[in-house]
Amino acid sequence: MKFSYTALRGGLGLVTYLNKVYDWFEERLEIQGEYVPPHVNIFYCLGGITLTCFLVQVATGFAMTFYYRPTVTEAFSSVQYIMTEATFGWLMN
Repeated sequence: MKFSYTALRGGLGLVTYLNKVYDWFEERLEIQGEYVPPHVNIFYCLGGITLTCFLVQVATGFAMTFYYRPTVTEAFSSVQYIMTEATFGWLMN
């Protein structure tokens, strides 16, 4: 399927294009094939989302302990080092 910007100009063309993309994913991943119980909503999933965010913060905080220096004179330079030179520093910060 070739993407063209002419599909994005009109509203109907965009909807048709998005329907084709959805159908492509549906065909390969069977998105609508699974049953979801009616009590499952965003609030039901909030505990797992919160736990995931907490674990990401713990992991990145632990990784930053190797590079960050919390002194007045070295704080900025350590953050600068993390962002520019440390491996996956952009992810840790």
